[in-house]
Amino acid sequence: EGVAAYESQCAAIRRLQDLGLKELYSGGNTVTNVAAIMIFLNGAVQAAMERRLKMKKVLEMKKRQKSSQLVYFEKAFEKLDAEYKELKKRQEIAKFIYEELQLSPW
Repeated sequence: EGVAAYESQCAAIRRLQDLGLKELYSGGNTVTNVAAIMIFLNGAVQAAMERRLKMKKVLEMKKRQKSSQLVYFEKAFEKLDAEYKELKKRQEIAKFIYEELQLSPW
């Protein structure tokens, strides 16, 4: 039974590496630790989305005003959009890991 659990763990690690996760955290990886990280990521995603939406509103206002600083606002929006997408990706990965930990025998 121990060998089967080890093989299952190795298969799961390989699957995560195939998904693009090259660095695996070797500390506590219990369901509660991952759940705590998910709560943090949910808050970070929500905050990033709010910042992105606020910048989008400001950008639209600056476009209507034909502001000379429009380029800076566009770059800021692009950066906030990239940050939001990266956090969203991390959140989805954490959700996947959380579900896998709940289902795995190890």
